[in-house]
Amino acid sequence: MNLMRRRTARFCQILLLLLIATTLAMPLSAMAAAEDSNVSGLFDEAEKFDQQERESIENAIGEVEEAGAPAVVYLQLLATDDDRAVEYAQDLMEEWEVESSPGARDGVVIFFNLDPEDTDRGEFGVVAGEAHFDDGALPQSRLNRIRDEMINLLADDRMAEAIVLGLEMTADYLESGPPEPTRFEVFLERIASGPFSLLNGLMVGIAAIVAFLGARTWRDRPQATNVIEPVQTTPPSDLHPSIAGALVRGNVDYLQVEALLLDLAQNGAIALEPDPDDKEKTQIRILSQRRTFSEAELALLTMLVEEADEDQLLNQEAVVRTQQRWPEVQKIIQDDLEARGWFDPEVGRKRRPLWLIGTPALFIGGLTAIIPATTLEDLWAGLGGALLALTGFTLVLMAMSYPRTTIEGQRLAAAWRGYNTGLKRASKDQYGSIELDDAFPYIVSMGLLSDFENHFKEANTAGYVPRWVRSNDYQNQKLAPYWHIHLFSMHNAMHTASSGGSGGAGGAASGSGGAGGRF
Repeated sequence: MNLMRRRTARFCQILLLLLIATTLAMPLSAMAAAEDSNVSGLFDEAEKFDQQERESIENAIGEVEEAGAPAVVYLQLLATDDDRAVEYAQDLMEEWEVESSPGARDGVVIFFNLDPEDTDRGEFGVVAGEAHFDDGALPQSRLNRIRDEMINLLADDRMAEAIVLGLEMTADYLESGPPEPTRFEVFLERIASGPFSLLNGLMVGIAAIVAFLGARTWRDRPQATNVIEPVQTTPPSDLHPSIAGALVRGNVDYLQVEALLLDLAQNGAIALEPDPDDKEKTQIRILSQRRTFSEAELALLTMLVEEADEDQLLNQEAVVRTQQRWPEVQKIIQDDLEARGWFDPEVGRKRRPLWLIGTPALFIGGLTAIIPATTLEDLWAGLGGALLALTGFTLVLMAMSYPRTTIEGQRLAAAWRGYNTGLKRASKDQYGSIELDDAFPYIVSMGLLSDFENHFKEANTAGYVPRWVRSNDYQNQKLAPYWHIHLFSMHNAMHTASSGGSGGAGGAASGSGGAGGRF
């Protein structure tokens, strides 16, 4: 009896151990099965295809799998204008782990966002995992070709055919393997691969020659010595604002003409006033022309008169239109500066070597940096070209900043640069620190209006009205409470006219590439 009990107990123990072992083995088997399995197939949430079309697409997916890549075709209804189908495809590849095994990164996804109101229209993306994209059988050029062929059929509402064609092309590319390098790529590999390549050495040598020639030209530029810029808040002389501003800026631009415009208003030749049709804009009224004008003032006033209507008014748009002829006024100011000996009339000739050397160096260097680096996918291959491009760019900047002012002009400009510095500092002070009536045209001509925006608001709140507003009673009534608003309205309109005006994937989608488009 005891023997029977012991046998029964041993049998139960053995049975229990078998059950435990079986239970433990099941998850391990499931994990192994999961590791061997991969997501692949057609997922048509839009229910776009009939049975025959589904079968043809699934057969094409099978061809891609036989060629070495799990493939997913996914369609969903989603109206979007953001052209992110490639990103959606990468996200799906990542979340669904579309790869033959963990870390293989060898999946292919074709993803569609279809317009719910017209399922023949939408966007799509074709994505290949890193194993096929990076030096594999599906580089960017081939993905682009697949996209282009598909989009031609999609535009003709032949979606099933487009998907089958895309999958068949993918399978063919996978079977044929990576594309053979072209002769040009082989040539680049020989002369440009690595940091110490023949191409890099050649570009560095050319960059050294370019830098030497540019430095020699730059060395000969006019330079005034022992120049002091005394900081002050009053104009150092009665030099006209347009001339003073050009000296400080080293060039004549639209700001000096804008200062002339303000000077005409300050002397009562024109009036700035609110536009009755748009209170946020400014119009100009032509007033008395009895005083004597300088050549530049007369040229600008003539332009305004020719653009004015029968009531001698110009709205803001008409004033801006006159800017097309402002270069004529700028030329008069520049000729005046050259006649005084403050601007060099030969500066264009002296700048020319910097332009002639720097521009080709920038262009050639850029090409010899971008083409080898992108073709060989090696940043070192573009090192020499990048250095040459940087040298050329530096010479172009030097040409742009080559001083137009003569040595005499630079010495005179020093005092006005000190005034410019004083005005900048005063712009941060409270209203009353400087005489605004005297400073106004210089502030405009030197390009300091933006610095004074808060200062002018404070002055307006304190009841200050500029002299160019007080110059006539009609304007005083209309513009006085809002002069700072209209000043910046006009200035901003002038300035606008003169100015012309995927990440995060770390698994199956890591390193993937894609191409997509709308249809």
